[in-house]
Amino acid sequence: MLYLVRSLLGAALLLQLLHNSVASSLLTPPQLALIVAFEDVYDLSLLANTISGLGIETTLVVSSSGASYERYENLNGVELISINNTSLGAGDDDDRAVKLCDSFISDINVMQYAQKMQPTFVIFPGVRHDACLLPWTLSIHSIPVIWARGHYEEFYAFTKTGMALPVHELNFVQSFIESLNLRFFVYNIENKYVVPTQKMLLEKLSQATIPLSNLYSNVQLVLWGADPILRNNYSPLTQLVAEIGCHHCRGPQPLPADLQKELIEFRTGTIAVLLDENYEALVYDLAQKLPNNRQGLAVMWKNKNTKSDKDKPSNLFIHRNVDRQDIIGYPRTRLVLCHCTDSEFLESAFHGTPMVCFPRKLDEQRNALRAHQLGFGYIFESSVVSDNVANVVKEIHQSTHYRENARSASQAIRDRSSHAMDRIQFWLGYTARHYGESKNLLLPKKVSTYNETLQVIIGALLGFFFAIMLSVLFYFSIQFRDISKKKFDHKKKHKK
Repeated sequence: MLYLVRSLLGAALLLQLLHNSVASSLLTPPQLALIVAFEDVYDLSLLANTISGLGIETTLVVSSSGASYERYENLNGVELISINNTSLGAGDDDDRAVKLCDSFISDINVMQYAQKMQPTFVIFPGVRHDACLLPWTLSIHSIPVIWARGHYEEFYAFTKTGMALPVHELNFVQSFIESLNLRFFVYNIENKYVVPTQKMLLEKLSQATIPLSNLYSNVQLVLWGADPILRNNYSPLTQLVAEIGCHHCRGPQPLPADLQKELIEFRTGTIAVLLDENYEALVYDLAQKLPNNRQGLAVMWKNKNTKSDKDKPSNLFIHRNVDRQDIIGYPRTRLVLCHCTDSEFLESAFHGTPMVCFPRKLDEQRNALRAHQLGFGYIFESSVVSDNVANVVKEIHQSTHYRENARSASQAIRDRSSHAMDRIQFWLGYTARHYGESKNLLLPKKVSTYNETLQVIIGALLGFFFAIMLSVLFYFSIQFRDISKKKFDHKKKHKK
C-alpha cells in the first residue's frame, strides 16, 4: 500500500514537472513595438495595424499636423502619440525633418513612454529618420528595425545596411545615369539632414551619438515594403531582409449598409475612386458622362477632404471613412481610379481589380508602368480630360482582357507558401531572440558577383588592347612625321 502511494505521488510530481517545463517552453517574453512616422504616415499606420494584429503591443508616433487626416482610419489596438510640431514653419523636407527630430527628442510623452514601456523594437524608415532615431534607439536600449518602401528609400536603406545589391534592368548608359541620380539623392540626404541632425543631437543626446560611418552598425533587420510582383530591383544578401509588401492585404468586409444599398441600385457595377481632392472636377464630370440610370455605373469616391455636395450626380457617392480595401475588393467593383501608390497597387493586384493610374511622382509612375506591363493598368500621364477617362473606363469595363490579367496577378500574390504577416512575426521574434549574436545569417564581408568580375576582366583586356593600339598609332605617327621632315629637308637642300 505504501509503495502504491509513493508511486502515485512520484507520477503526480513528474506530471507537474513536465507541465511546468512545457508551459515555460511555450512562453515568450512580451514584445512591444514603437513605430515612428515623420513621413509616409498612412503606410506606416497600416504596418502598425498589422503588427498590432499579431499580438504585439504597438504604439505609433506621428506629428500633430495632419495626423488624423493622413493615418489609416481603422486602427485597431494601436496607441497613438502625437508630437508637437507647431514650430516647423516653412522649409524643405530635410529642414522639417531636423525640426521634427528636435520635437521628438524633447517631447515629454515620448520620453515617458520610453522610460515606462521600454519598447522591444523601434521601427522607422531610413530616409529622414535614421540620424535621429538610431542614436535615440541606442540610448533606450531597443532594437532598431528599418522599414524600406519606394525606389529611393530602398536604395538608401540597402546602401547603408549593405543587405542587398541593386539589380539593373536598363542598358549601360541608363544604369549609369540612374546610379548617379541615386548617389546624388543619398549625398543630399546626408548633407541636408544627417549632418545637421547629428549636430543637434550633440547638444541634446550626447551620450548616444554615433559616427556617420557606423550609423547603421546596430541594424540587423530590414522590413522591405515591396513585393516581387511590384518590383524586384534588389537581390538580398541575407534572410534578414524580410519582404512584407502585401502585409495589409486581406479579404473584403461588407460595406456600410447605407452605402451598399445605394451602390447596388446601379446594376452594371461600381467604379472605385481613390484620387485626392485635386481631381474633384474630373470625378464629377466622369460620373455625369457614365450611364447613371438603374442599368448604369455607380462611382464611389473615398476622400476625406471633399464633402458631399447637393448638386453632385445621382450615381456619385462620397465616403470619408470606408476602408479602401473594402471598396477595391467589393464584388461589384469593376475598376479602380487611383494614383498607383505601392499600397494601392498591391491591394488592387491582390483583389484582381484593374486600375486606371494618375501618377503624381516618380514612384507612382514606375508602379503605373508595371501595372501596364502586367496588363491590368492604364496610365494617364499628361493631360487628363474627362471624356478620355470616361472612354477608358467604358473600354476596361467592357473588356475581359484587363480583368483576366488582374486575376492572374491576384493568383500570383495569393498562391505563396507564407503570408507577409507570418514573415513579420517570425523575423521580429528571431531578431529579438538573437539580437547582438554574431553567429547566424551574417552578411559577407566582401561582395562581388560573377558578372562584375567578368566585367572587370573584360574591361582590363579592352583597356590593354586599346593601350597597345594607341601606342602603335603613336609610334607610326612619330615615324611618319620624321620621314616627312627628312623628305622636306632633302627637297629644300636640293633646291639650294
